[in-house]
Amino acid sequence: MKKCARNLVRSIFLIFIWAVPLLSQPAKTEDPAILTVDRIFAANEFSPERFGPARWIDDGKGYTTLEKSAGITRGRDIVYCETKSGRRKILVPVKNIFLPRRIVTSKH
Repeated sequence: MKKCARNLVRSIFLIFIWAVPLLSQPAKTEDPAILTVDRIFAANEFSPERFGPARWIDDGKGYTTLEKSAGITRGRDIVYCETKSGRRKILVPVKNIFLPRRIVTSKH
């Protein structure tokens, strides 16, 4: 019986010595050259820069569109773009579009 127990302990010890180095190896990082469904659809890595909506005005001399605001994060200004020169002019800055939050108090 002692021989059987000794063999069992020896086997467990050998398995432990063999398994620890395998489990302690660093995880492999994903190769950026390989495309996955998650990278394409779940992440914004391949999302195109948005344009528009655009509205033509002045018989095609210019158009209005929404562009990222320089002053407010996630805000968009209404911008006029002249088609011939490419000149841009902010018509309505985002700070003029949104009203400040009001605290509503109820009377009891």
